[in-house]
Amino acid sequence: MSMKRMFGRLAIAMATAGLMSAAMAETTIAYITNGNTNEGWTLINGGAKKAGQKPGVKFIELAAEKGELSKQLAIVEDMITRKVNAIAIAPVDSAGIAPAVNKALAAGIKVVAVDTGITGAKITSYVATDNIKAAQVQGKWTAEQIKDGDTVIYVTGV
Repeated sequence: MSMKRMFGRLAIAMATAGLMSAAMAETTIAYITNGNTNEGWTLINGGAKKAGQKPGVKFIELAAEKGELSKQLAIVEDMITRKVNAIAIAPVDSAGIAPAVNKALAAGIKVVAVDTGITGAKITSYVATDNIKAAQVQGKWTAEQIKDGDTVIYVTGV
């Protein structure tokens, strides 16, 4: 799935969950990232930010510093206290975030999981990248760049 399609699905999921309002009343959406800064997450975060620029939307973007669950739990608690309308979250720990997500849901806050599911919570919606399709597209492009006899260096974990 292309990043544009994923962004579109995120916007659609938020709209179908009743998170984006066509009315003038402001809808507050908290987007809580997992703190990753690789290219994939940079694109996903940029798409979320763009979707948050729609009229009538107050977009709050926060990150779990250094990918720490404790930081993400504190952010969700703060968003519950601030009575946001919705939370889109890329959890750093699928099960560890569930108690805070359940508390948000109990408070009437819609929760959309982004690219990573949440175990132990009945979230409002889930959007994700099709990693197999993305790998196929990337592999095809890479293969087109290489000529017979070229040297290839594969680096991972950077």
